[in-house]
Amino acid sequence: MKIAASRSLVLTSCLFLSGIGLISPDRTIAQERSESRQQGQSLQDRRAQLRERFQRQQRQRLEQDRKNSRNSADVISAFTKLVTPASKSVANIIVDGKAVALGCIVSKDGEVLTKASLLPETEFECKLPDGRTVKAKKVAVDKPFDLALVKVEAMDLKPMYFAEIEPSVGTLVTNASTEGKALGMGMVVAKPTQIAAARRARAVPNASAGFLGVATTPGEGGLLVGQVIARSAAQRSGIKVGDVILELNSEKISDPNGLRGGLSGKKAGDEITLLLKSNEDEPRELKVKLGRRTTGQQRATQDRWGGGPFSEVRTGFPMVIRHDSVIRPEDCGGPLVTSSGDVVGINIARALRVSCYAIPTASVTKVLAQLRESIAVDTSKAKASEEADSLKVPPHN
Repeated sequence: MKIAASRSLVLTSCLFLSGIGLISPDRTIAQERSESRQQGQSLQDRRAQLRERFQRQQRQRLEQDRKNSRNSADVISAFTKLVTPASKSVANIIVDGKAVALGCIVSKDGEVLTKASLLPETEFECKLPDGRTVKAKKVAVDKPFDLALVKVEAMDLKPMYFAEIEPSVGTLVTNASTEGKALGMGMVVAKPTQIAAARRARAVPNASAGFLGVATTPGEGGLLVGQVIARSAAQRSGIKVGDVILELNSEKISDPNGLRGGLSGKKAGDEITLLLKSNEDEPRELKVKLGRRTTGQQRATQDRWGGGPFSEVRTGFPMVIRHDSVIRPEDCGGPLVTSSGDVVGINIARALRVSCYAIPTASVTKVLAQLRESIAVDTSKAKASEEADSLKVPPHN
């Protein structure tokens, strides 16, 4: 209102002066328009400056929040010193040149505890904290806890020290790797508890329907593979997490419904053609023979929430510590470390989007003793059998 009144007064004055010949009317109107444009431009500039300052403050707050988040590089690096002692007793389980699990060294003469279901039946290798890669063999298994005792061909190793304490709810925890790094941050979310076995899967509807075995999300130019179901047609064909499916039978697809629609009506044994892109490689055609969906391949309800991949064996544990630090399935078998540097358990499963399980120290100690005892019994039986064979009298001719 004040600005309008001021402009009106100026215009009136100018018209009066123009009437007595001091200012021309054309010049008065031009001047008024120029001043209006300058004021309008000044207001726009001021608004732009305020908007830029607000956006800059937002970026600064977001950057500060990122730096302070529990999985930021700064926070993780602060916990590196805590996991350094434990990492000197962490091994990597290697199968066909790929790290499939971590393991906790539990004796100086080559005993390692790790997640049993990730191990092959044949011999494999183990990368030690000092960088050596040696042969390894599974010698005993505890099925309820999915723990395996592995024997590696090495001596003078540093055993893991497990603290005989039970971390309280809210305790900050992290996970140690072979390289001495902290893997994710989180906290204990519940007291040690039993995890019930998964319910028996219901019969698979339309068991003859063709089944590919991937979980996807929209990605750049196609569908990004986020999970490959074990023993499925996708896994047998070499499809991996991170691949992008561009086409199905020469038809472009950009959402999961398109993939489901393209597979609709296909039967087990039918062959499909996918146009697939891996990393920076050129797209390639891949022939895939569809399989059948088994009861074990039905996706659990919680899997549909995303955040995977998850451990295949993740239920039925007699006792676990639940924590919300995010680890990968291949990080299972490694130690769970508190913010005080104490090792309080062995990570055994990536169970849900924000839930992992670790076997507490008390259970680890008990299982290890049982595994060692079973090996001693087997060894004793084998020795007795050999002695009995040596005492047998050869038959007369």
